[in-house]
Amino acid sequence: MILIFGFFFLIITLIPIGLAYLAYRWLTKKGYKRVGLAILATITIWTIYSSYTAFYPTDSFYEDEFEDNTGLDFPNSGDILTKDASYPDLHGDYSATALFKIDQNDFNLILNSIKKNTKFQLDTIPFKFNLANFDTTIKETSFTKCYTLNRQDRNLIFTISFNDNDNIIEIQRDSW
Repeated sequence: MILIFGFFFLIITLIPIGLAYLAYRWLTKKGYKRVGLAILATITIWTIYSSYTAFYPTDSFYEDEFEDNTGLDFPNSGDILTKDASYPDLHGDYSATALFKIDQNDFNLILNSIKKNTKFQLDTIPFKFNLANFDTTIKETSFTKCYTLNRQDRNLIFTISFNDNDNIIEIQRDSW
């Protein structure tokens, strides 16, 4: 499976770079070497960046997940402590988790908005989040309030959990 995935990834990466190289060679022969070089460099950088962010999404990916599923803007005071996402499978299903810290006012605003939102259901089972393997100053945190949104129209479950003591919120999105 890994061999097939590696082969697929190699083809997807090399096709745009190969086409850009052919364009560069053609433009060089026509006397437009700088234009060809600019196209080659742009396509190569874009391909590498797109490939990298497919495996390691930027913070904006998690902020968008938060906004899309809660209907709230990601708070300006939000600082993502740790994040993780799986690569989408053939059907586009993936999991994404992020842990972020915000100030007290934003924390209360988000908590109250989620409580009032009838689409979210309260989960009464508290859980701990172990951060020993992540580069954070907090090594373990407990969440006392957990709300779940089951979006059957998009085949996904979105969970948002709250830690009142440290103003930490954990979001998790799973699709199937």
